[in-house]
Amino acid sequence: DAQLSPDGRRVAYLQYRADAATDTYGVMLWIASTASPPDAERQICLGHGASPRWSPDGTRLAFLRSEDSRQQIFLWEVATGRCTRLTHAAEPCAGPAWSPDGRSIAFVSLVPDPSPTAPEFTPNPLRNDAWAEAGRCTERLVRRVEGVTDRVRAGHHQVFLVSTDGGDARQLTDGPHDH
Repeated sequence: DAQLSPDGRRVAYLQYRADAATDTYGVMLWIASTASPPDAERQICLGHGASPRWSPDGTRLAFLRSEDSRQQIFLWEVATGRCTRLTHAAEPCAGPAWSPDGRSIAFVSLVPDPSPTAPEFTPNPLRNDAWAEAGRCTERLVRRVEGVTDRVRAGHHQVFLVSTDGGDARQLTDGPHDH
């Protein structure tokens, strides 16, 4: 997911590394100068990150980083090298996209569905709690995804907009479908 800055002077890219001890991959976000010859002093590691996106004027880089086990949007300032957290979403953020004027960022995040109402249940006198866990009520066909240890969250991905000056994100879409 290499992203060239608008002026062509920098490239943001991801470096994947396997960790044999934990049987996982780590993803590090790097910024490198495109000047020749390349050298280590022109490379900056921003740490764990994903989905780097340059602002239209090239002065900032938006990217995703896991914070509190949820991906949030962070901004890196080219001039100062400072990283700040932009979003504080309850669910993970994905797909950041800059507005043409660089004043806001659109992204997608899950909006959980309200829990379905369980049907009336009449207990069977022959059944007891030691037999099995309680049943689940669902309104979705897919409840699990291979490789995911927990159930797929009930809800739909909606589009949000957040100002690059900070503040709360505003939900732009709704409805019982993914955006």
